[in-house]
Amino acid sequence: MHIENIEDENNIVLETIDTIFYWHNTLQYDLVINEIMADPVPSVGLPEYEYLEIYNKTGYTISLYNWNLIIGDKTKVFPLKNIQPEEYVLICSELAQSELNVYGETVGLLGSNDLINAGRELALRTYEQLTIDTINYTLDWYQDENKDNGGWALERIDPENTCGRLSNWKASVDVSGGTPGKQNSVYVSNIDTSAPKLVEIKLLSSTEIELTFNEELLYQSASDTLSYLLDNSLYPTTVFLSGEEQNIIQIAFQNSFGIGEHNLKILNIEDLCSNSTGTFDTTFTYYPGFEFDIVINEIMLDVNPEPNVLPPAKYIEIYNPTEVNINLSGWSLLVNDDIAYFTDLQIDAKSFIILTDEDDEGLFLNYGTSYGIFSESNLGSSKGQISLFNDNNLLIDYLNYSSDWYDDDKRTGGWSLERIDPSNYCGLNSNWLVSDDYKGGTPGSINSVFDQNKNIGSFELLNIEILSSTKLLLQFSKNIKEGQALNTDNYFVDNGPGNPMFVSFSDTSRATIVLQFATQFSDAYIHILSIKNLLDFCENPMINPQKEFTYHLIYPEVAYAEINKMVKIIFSEEVEIVTAQQTGNYVTEPDLGTPFKVYKHATKTNEVYLEFDIPFDNGANYTIHVKNVKDLNGNSINPIELFFSYFEPKHNDLVINEILFNPKNGGVDFVEIYNNSAFPVDLNHLKIAKRDDENNIASAYLLSDVNSLFLSGKYLAISSDTSITKTNYPAISYQRFVQLNSLPSYPDDKGTVVLLFQDTVVDEFSYSSGMHLALISDANGVSLEKLNPDSESSNPQNWFSAAESVGFATPANRNSQFTEFSTENMDEIFIEPEVFSPDNDGYDDRVFIRYKFDEPGYVGSVTIFNSNGQLVKRIANNELMAVEGSFFWDGLYENNQRANIGIYIIYFEVFNLQGKVKMYKEICVVATKLR
Repeated sequence: MHIENIEDENNIVLETIDTIFYWHNTLQYDLVINEIMADPVPSVGLPEYEYLEIYNKTGYTISLYNWNLIIGDKTKVFPLKNIQPEEYVLICSELAQSELNVYGETVGLLGSNDLINAGRELALRTYEQLTIDTINYTLDWYQDENKDNGGWALERIDPENTCGRLSNWKASVDVSGGTPGKQNSVYVSNIDTSAPKLVEIKLLSSTEIELTFNEELLYQSASDTLSYLLDNSLYPTTVFLSGEEQNIIQIAFQNSFGIGEHNLKILNIEDLCSNSTGTFDTTFTYYPGFEFDIVINEIMLDVNPEPNVLPPAKYIEIYNPTEVNINLSGWSLLVNDDIAYFTDLQIDAKSFIILTDEDDEGLFLNYGTSYGIFSESNLGSSKGQISLFNDNNLLIDYLNYSSDWYDDDKRTGGWSLERIDPSNYCGLNSNWLVSDDYKGGTPGSINSVFDQNKNIGSFELLNIEILSSTKLLLQFSKNIKEGQALNTDNYFVDNGPGNPMFVSFSDTSRATIVLQFATQFSDAYIHILSIKNLLDFCENPMINPQKEFTYHLIYPEVAYAEINKMVKIIFSEEVEIVTAQQTGNYVTEPDLGTPFKVYKHATKTNEVYLEFDIPFDNGANYTIHVKNVKDLNGNSINPIELFFSYFEPKHNDLVINEILFNPKNGGVDFVEIYNNSAFPVDLNHLKIAKRDDENNIASAYLLSDVNSLFLSGKYLAISSDTSITKTNYPAISYQRFVQLNSLPSYPDDKGTVVLLFQDTVVDEFSYSSGMHLALISDANGVSLEKLNPDSESSNPQNWFSAAESVGFATPANRNSQFTEFSTENMDEIFIEPEVFSPDNDGYDDRVFIRYKFDEPGYVGSVTIFNSNGQLVKRIANNELMAVEGSFFWDGLYENNQRANIGIYIIYFEVFNLQGKVKMYKEICVVATKLR
């Protein structure tokens, strides 16, 4: 350009100027992002700086002035800069320019960590905001896991290929780690002329499918609902393009697919290079799954002790016995109270899948297909229920399992339960055995106990539960075949109700049927239910087709204090919401009056909650007068009084009284607690726990998920298998047991048991194996018993090994080593008994040294001498004494040898800081029983 005769504002003529400028109508992909050094450390040859390389493919010089470089959410603006034809320009930090200039032209735009190895979206735009090139690189683009952790650049394979993503990029193969400022080391002609190919078609639900192609697709064509036609008549309602490479299409239709094969026509889907699929057809088969199409085939409930070979992880194995592949997406698995959902999973015909915790999925890779469905498994080791539902919430299979199904020698853990015959749908527990495989189970393969096991026994009605004045729930001994089971003519109740209006299976069992009648049952009348024509799934008939039941008019059964301002009332059946929530129907004495709010539970429809303005007094008893509440059929209760008490236990109100932490072979741990208060306590508020290595409370398990009162002065044993505990420690009678799915882990050497009321610690006991009587050579199966519930749990002197005469433990009974403590009318030092026999028979096994001072602050020592004056045992040495308390001697010397028969001297010396000193000498006798 030539410029002359130009005047400024002062009429001065400027000098003549000849200059050059460049203009090119820049089009998309004239410049391309050609190389990325996202992570230069550690270097394999290049300077340790991030850079981007852009390349001018044209024969024209292009000005970059005011262009934008987009990096994630950041926008960088180019200064005055030209890029010559077929030139490379490096975009880096200003600091890096001095070292990267040797490789070519540079522009200092990058900040620290603008580029990241994991990936980021990059775009190059003109000052008019026309996008010239854009990419969204990821770690996968390196295509070499040895080069994706620093030091190597990503290089574009072919700058002329502007539509390839992953397929047109890879890690540099240059020895220096990259090729800044020159042709890429991976350069080769790589033009995409191939149409996208369908790789997979997958069912997501009864209305959704997913298509996966081999490359990124053009959004406009792939997301167009008119690009897909189902069965030559139906277009989808929505289409969604997804996936890191934008190659996955999720298609949803308005109505559910019919069972069977379907045709999907795909019309002209394009990739980014405008290569089109044309029109082609593909097929898929929809099969939703019906009852027992998938069966629960094996369960591992307890991995403590660990299996011989298998991973130490719980699992559920499912099996597809059909001839078709079944998509499990949208299916659900209910384990006790926890529900989990399947996503993106298919089980092939005649195949197994091992269901585990998410963290354990990788442990089973050598055994077959594994799927981590649980965040944490809720499989209880003693009993529980597993239910499998399809995506339409149809029950496919279920299992009510019990540890009673195990052999005694495999009950303790490390062995799975296996289904004998996958085609036997009616056998229930008779179709299950403990695994016979040396590994502990057979996940992912045919069961070790597999056999033909056709069930030919009759079934019976086990129980009738009255749900309301017009509804019954029937529990059968086997799974019932659907056909005749849903025929109302097959059920009849005498004295009025007749045939039911409706019959249905329960949601979680095919052995449970619900009958709904139009006419109410008679109050206090013994009705007879007659049943006919029912068969189980093995075509076996029913025996004893008649059963009696008695209905009683609705009434409130019991009331429980939930918190200090709330009471729960449980009625005998579902209540009508209006009368149930009228506050005037409940009056509470003393002092509380009517509640300010009453509400019916949303799912437990026979429960009503009363909230009061005034908190309950701790340890107080209350009376609720209830009236006018009705059932769903309009029957009103007779006015009635209910009683409840409110009690928040404090320290020593509830105590840990016995623990078995090292069970005998085949046994289980147990913990016994005692209600040392004058009030009942709801087990629904109590938890058993432990302390972990950091001394934090851990593994806190609720003793009951329903309200259940633990009465004053009673013992309660807690075990993961009460049948084993009772078998190992038989007694004439027991007070009470609670069975939990699992107990906290109490190690054999030492640990801490914690008892909580809600989340408050009310007692805890730190035990060790060294607390056992040293004469016991094998402490397996021997419990530690508290000498008296009133004594402090934290004092090791208050614990002793259970007596041999009772079998070394007394769960849910008074302890064999129970000792009555009384300091009334005694001297400061009192010995009891004076003659004892340390033979662990539960009778006078120790001598107690009791003390009671008139003031606190004494420090004391207790030592035992034989008749020759030799020190044989030091009981206490300069310990701070309580005002009253006790020690005991178990008849063992310092070297744990049993004391010889004879007379011994107990020397007790105390002093305080005021200089007061007291010394006591008492006599005791070690004796033995005559044989």
